[in-house]
Amino acid sequence: MEVNNSNSESLDKVEYKDVLQEEIQNFLEIESSKSYEEIERKNRLSRINKTPLE
Repeated sequence: MEVNNSNSESLDKVEYKDVLQEEIQNFLEIESSKSYEEIERKNRLSRINKTPLE
């Protein structure tokens, strides 16, 4: 059985640390945008609920 070395050689060249760092960064950006949208939504709702009494 012959092993295809070209695939394993190319995988050895991949910087897993860089790939992981990029994935972490993408995750944090997505989560922070979700948090920001949630904060904005809560702010809009709080403005509606805090109308002065007449």
